[in-house]
Amino acid sequence: MTNPSTDPAFNIFTLPTNVESFISPFWETLQENNHFLLQRIKTRKSSIMRNVLGTVQNVLDTKQSPYRILYRRANGTCLQVAVGETEKQTDLAWRWIEANLLPPLTVLEDGEKEEFVATKVNSIVTRRDAGTDEISTDEKVRTASRSFRQTFNVPPIERLVNCE
Repeated sequence: MTNPSTDPAFNIFTLPTNVESFISPFWETLQENNHFLLQRIKTRKSSIMRNVLGTVQNVLDTKQSPYRILYRRANGTCLQVAVGETEKQTDLAWRWIEANLLPPLTVLEDGEKEEFVATKVNSIVTRRDAGTDEISTDEKVRTASRSFRQTFNVPPIERLVNCE
């Protein structure tokens, strides 16, 4: 198996996130199989619509990646397992999924499939992120925590929670 901290296919995997529906006026499906979907955000032909969506993204300080890979759950919802900026990068992850996740999914029971996918993707993300400098990240969190406590006069006995 390849190393998640160096393989470009692994750089787009994210912690699995719930997505209510894969059918959306904003996404088009490029590839799909029984378990996964590769989607691209629809480009708007109207410059007004592009400008409105761009403004909303700026106000919310979010930028939607143009590609995503979803795992279809048994209950009809999906888990977003990867987001990519380029078609090439997303295609590498798609091919890795087809080669490494699809074969085991064909033999697993329905109740085991989602847990298998979530565990594999979590493992990729965790091992990839373990290759970063944890000390500097930890120090940044401590500094931000100290600053927040001082700014908002939060007592040290109160716990701060970081939700990313």
